[in-house]
Amino acid sequence: MTLTRKADTPKGANGAADVIYCGGYISIPYVNSLYNDVRTEIEVQCTAVVDSIDLYLNLYKDGSTTTTSKRFNPANYGFHFSNAPCQGTTNTYFAGGTAVFTKAGYAGSPLEMSGTTPQVTLAC
Repeated sequence: MTLTRKADTPKGANGAADVIYCGGYISIPYVNSLYNDVRTEIEVQCTAVVDSIDLYLNLYKDGSTTTTSKRFNPANYGFHFSNAPCQGTTNTYFAGGTAVFTKAGYAGSPLEMSGTTPQVTLAC
């Protein structure tokens, strides 16, 4: 997805990019044996620094959710995870997340991207 510099926004001394491309992914929940938990991750990156990146991540286990958020300000990269402790049972998990990229003077700002993962059954 892209943010495009508005015509009336000056490039500035170090030159602002005309177009900033941003993208990312949410990992399918997996068992992290090192910490004995189920974990999912969200990772995003832009081709230039934006004013802020806000990450919101939900890990769903059999209908209940753990929600976490993190802000990077300013940044062109962000990484965050959400986890739930292993309980010695088999459960169904999926994850959903949103990334919000903000850059003053750019059309499309704030840019919001959201997604979910498929459901997986995990035992740990």
